Amino acid sequence: MPKREKDVVAWRKEFIRGVLGGKSMTRLCEEFGVSRATGYRWLNRFREEGLDGLRDRSRAPRRPARGPRHGGGTREVIGIRSQLHPAAKRKRR
Repeated sequence: MPKREKDVVAWRKEFIRGVLGGKSMTRLCEEFGVSRATGYRWLNRFREEGLDGLRDRSRAPRRPARGPRHGGGTREVIGIRSQLHPAAKRKRR
């Protein structure tokens, strides 16, 4: 685990200790400079996953933003459209 990630986990662990110790969520979030939504997100992840839930997560999308979702099929769709609407055939460039 890189040093930065260890620091992040230790920092979040300190936050969780404060919450579990009875400190106000609002006050802790102000001290740590995070939003209350982030504070509750960390707390919920800690409750569900333990210390592993305090690690940084990937921000990459889980699937590509564009492109076919269920395989090709583009030509099939164009063929069906041209059968249903003959006037709407696509121009080929």
